[in-house]
Amino acid sequence: MLSIISKILAFGRGEKRTSSEEFEAAVNAALLSDTVHDVATGRPYVSEEGALNLSAVWACVRILSETVWTLPIHLYRRTSAGREQVREHPCSFILSRPNAYTSRFALLHHLMVSCTLWGNGYARIWRDERFRPVRLQLLHPTQVEPVLSTDDELYYRTDRGELLPSYDMLPAIGSSIGYTYFGNIKMNGYADAGGGTMVPYSEEFREGMGTAMLSISIPVFHWGEGRKKVRKARYELENAQLELEKNRKLLSLEAEQAANNLEESVFMIETAIAGVKHADENLRVTRNRYGAAMATLTELLDSQSQWQQAKSNLIEAKTQYKIYEAQYLRATGALE
Repeated sequence: MLSIISKILAFGRGEKRTSSEEFEAAVNAALLSDTVHDVATGRPYVSEEGALNLSAVWACVRILSETVWTLPIHLYRRTSAGREQVREHPCSFILSRPNAYTSRFALLHHLMVSCTLWGNGYARIWRDERFRPVRLQLLHPTQVEPVLSTDDELYYRTDRGELLPSYDMLPAIGSSIGYTYFGNIKMNGYADAGGGTMVPYSEEFREGMGTAMLSISIPVFHWGEGRKKVRKARYELENAQLELEKNRKLLSLEAEQAANNLEESVFMIETAIAGVKHADENLRVTRNRYGAAMATLTELLDSQSQWQQAKSNLIEAKTQYKIYEAQYLRATGALE
């Protein structure tokens, strides 16, 4: 790239001046000298790190990052009237020393460089068992992926597969650039020309003022977030316990009902067996009477029909017993 840029800037010194087409080709070659091949489109593109090879991009990122890390960090507490600055708070130490190997300057520098090149910077908030923040861990933007849940809740997925809620990740960075033009402002008056002579004069203003602002909102501490989280977990546990108790009662009721059905089916089998015995005896007697010409054929057919019905009742009672037995085993958890 240096050879390409030297050719672009080589004016004079007896060297040949480049034409506009050669200049454009050299600039394009410099831009594409450190590119990444996009598999999807098949075309090269300038990566975030590769953009730093351009002097203009490198200078802008350097000025912004080095300017931001010199700014002070203030901790604020939300109040009913708005906010107030907090000086004595554990989070103040975290902001001044994010972790054992990172300084405040490194934190701001990392966030600003990530913001300018990738659009946002990330740092994970580690908390203790009481939900209090204890340290910050800087994350490369390529290690974090914002994810929206089905109920539009924001989460962050890390390269390790962890899914973090939004309150465990910082920051929210915003910037604004503006320009205000002061034109067509005229001032008329009199000036002392000397000797007590006043002469009229007029002056017109045609100026502008540019502004650039950057805000970094770091949600290091959420007032009441821990209590809300614990309260939510307690409610979920209570609901789970109530649901478990309801299911336990339903299972107990189902097992009791299955046991009653099983006992009733045993009684129905005994009744059906007694009915078969009675039908057998009735058919035997009717056949003897029919052989002695003491009963009609209609009476014999009725006896045979009653015997067949008794046999069918016994078969149905045994079948229903097997069904109730399977239901009882399932309700008591003994069914394999």
